[in-house]
Amino acid sequence: MDMYNSNEVPVDGHAYWIKHKELDIEIFFNVYQTYTWVSASYYFWDEESIVGIGTHDIKEAGVKASLKKATKVAINELLQELDEQGISVWQSKNPCTDQKAMFVFIAPEKKRN
Repeated sequence: MDMYNSNEVPVDGHAYWIKHKELDIEIFFNVYQTYTWVSASYYFWDEESIVGIGTHDIKEAGVKASLKKATKVAINELLQELDEQGISVWQSKNPCTDQKAMFVFIAPEKKRN
């Protein structure tokens, strides 16, 4: 049997937000009987987002360690996908008000030969 069964119902799940490299990232996870599944999403415009996915076997290290490893994989995949899509995000402050501003730069598509 495959470790990742699409018909399997999760036994636990949750969503929370983290800040990683100045990015606000939504982490959503599901715990199944034998593995954990994590998505890391960065929303750059309304509902538009880039997502990284990570999974990890529970038997190897237990639920807590499995979630930690799957989350790390999901975040790394998200950062890689942002890079591949040519999306750069940086933060600055308005010098007059000290209010933070987030800038999202989407590079033009590269010409393919």
